[in-house]
Amino acid sequence: QLISESSFNACKNQAIATSEGCCIEIYHIMAPRSLEHKLQLTMFRTGINLAFLSRGILGWFTSRLDCISSFCVVYAFTGILFTAYVGTMIKNQPLYIKGIDASNQELTKESAFGAMGMFIFLFSSSAIYICCYKNRDNEHHLRSQGY
Repeated sequence: QLISESSFNACKNQAIATSEGCCIEIYHIMAPRSLEHKLQLTMFRTGINLAFLSRGILGWFTSRLDCISSFCVVYAFTGILFTAYVGTMIKNQPLYIKGIDASNQELTKESAFGAMGMFIFLFSSSAIYICCYKNRDNEHHLRSQGY
């Protein structure tokens, strides 16, 4: 059932003319959507919202990569020291760590040194980023002045 244009305009004018804060909500009368169509619309809207959110978060992170890299260097260096200490303790004196026996000593030692390898990768990639892009803003500043 469709609303005629004149009655639609009359309702619109009446809703605008009310000054008490009451508003008439007008809905278009249409056929109900199937569940599959509603799910597709919901997934599409959710995808758009997630894309918009991830774009904002990515922009926030990329604008602060210098600070994040500096934090990661300190964090990774601490992680390297700790995992090296734990790996050495497991290798040389496993009696001081509860739960380590001869059956799982090799596995835990490999896990500790594997974690140390990940911290070394994080440390080196963050340090390389800091070294390579430390003077990035200074060069842009000089070029904008015409030098």
